[in-house]
Amino acid sequence: MAQDVLVQSCRVDLSPTVSRLSRNIVANYLGNGWGALMSFAFVPVYVHYLGIESYGLIGFFVSLQVLLGLLDLGLGAAANREVARLSASPGSAEHLRYLLRTLEWLYWMLAVLIAIGVWLAAHFIAATWLRPANLSLAEIERALVLFGLAFAARWPFALYTGVMMGMQRQVLFNGLRILVETMRGAGSAAVLWLISASLDAFLVWNVFVALLGSLAGAWGAWRCMPRSPVRPGFALALLRRIWKYAAGLTGIAVTAVILLQVDKLAISRMLPLEDFGYYALAWAVASGLLQFVIPVNAAFFPPLSQSVAAGRGEELVALYRAGNQTVALLLVPLGMLLAVLPSEVLQLWTQNVLIAERAGPLLGLLAGGTMLHGLVILPYSLQLAYGWVRLAFWVNVAAIGLLVPLVIILVATIGALGGALVWLTLNVAYIFVSIQIMHTRLLPSEKWPWYRQVLFKPVAVVGSVTAVGKWAAMHVVSDIGLLLILGTTLGTSILACALTLPYIRPKLVGLIRTPLRT
Repeated sequence: MAQDVLVQSCRVDLSPTVSRLSRNIVANYLGNGWGALMSFAFVPVYVHYLGIESYGLIGFFVSLQVLLGLLDLGLGAAANREVARLSASPGSAEHLRYLLRTLEWLYWMLAVLIAIGVWLAAHFIAATWLRPANLSLAEIERALVLFGLAFAARWPFALYTGVMMGMQRQVLFNGLRILVETMRGAGSAAVLWLISASLDAFLVWNVFVALLGSLAGAWGAWRCMPRSPVRPGFALALLRRIWKYAAGLTGIAVTAVILLQVDKLAISRMLPLEDFGYYALAWAVASGLLQFVIPVNAAFFPPLSQSVAAGRGEELVALYRAGNQTVALLLVPLGMLLAVLPSEVLQLWTQNVLIAERAGPLLGLLAGGTMLHGLVILPYSLQLAYGWVRLAFWVNVAAIGLLVPLVIILVATIGALGGALVWLTLNVAYIFVSIQIMHTRLLPSEKWPWYRQVLFKPVAVVGSVTAVGKWAAMHVVSDIGLLLILGTTLGTSILACALTLPYIRPKLVGLIRTPLRT
């Protein structure tokens, strides 16, 4: 079905690229889906053994990890684009191998510096930033050091991911990812259950898995490289080729991290760690929606970059339409379910009434904002395929000036709910500002079709279905009844959403009619 939908998406015959594209999408979903399962399935186990305060500390580590990710300097994404463009050119084997070796040296040296930096800063962060009720200063400081080691050990994996994605070897990458995520998720739970129910044991295991993952990534990336008799080495000249693009991505990353993390940093600083634990839990669920977008975006970005580089305009439009409507189908039904029935989902998942009550309203706002955020990811990738990085950077700069003071005021006034409200506001602005400006310059004929087909129709139709589901959920008292309502609502929403998408609807109708004819 995936191939037929893509081929029918416009007049251009995409069949030469559809087979690999479809295979990569499936592989990405398996990898991302398994990673999300490993993360979410064991959250109740982590909370049970570690407590909500320790889980809040883990949430703080995740925010700190995003901030440290700025040290990437845009090189991982730049490597993805450069590898994708070079892989389509004959005689580029030596160039590709030198590029990987050069970036590999930089990433491993940065990993060492990151570990040292976190170790030096651990006492200051533990003593001045967090507000624990039960954890001691020594416990938090030791946890920060272990987190720094885990993050540093995992750091080079971002480079190897970009290389494997750019080479469109996503089946190999996701096979490695499934192995690593299984060890991280199930292994962490097993350590807490069988060895030691302590934060130290949890983090030590994650250090080991992170290092193993980076070594596996190195093996996979070099396996993707074409053969060359020349032994690759460090080549500074190759960095000059991509530095402007990487610098632009770094500017976007810096501003994006501020916008993504200001709510979490404000809440962790201004509210008790327990409150941040509920916010971190709600964010973990809401951010899981992006796992439905990332596989599609990762599969579409290399061919989008190749279409732009080759000047194949009709093929570019076909890919853009197919990708956006696929994202809408996979994202809007679940996003609206979490936005409209957040407490019901948390109650069924955690079997904890307090978590459902405290984190439910937060999840509703965060899920709504994340759904909108996911819808603009593929348009953002189109900008990167063209090498146009200024729009995203300046939009983010403007948003920082407006929203950072707002989040501080709202968190101080209404608590964690203020952070969630700012996240929703930010993504509404992306939808109605960034998308407008982008389509004025790139693919202007696609602007209003994007709004109609990707946003307005799917959200309106699915919103009506989930509103009915919300009403029905208010009249059930058993978990089985709630599960049936949530499942029925989600299934109906997926079907209704598919019927609003012009390039998916004909194939869906055909699939329904075929059994009826026979």
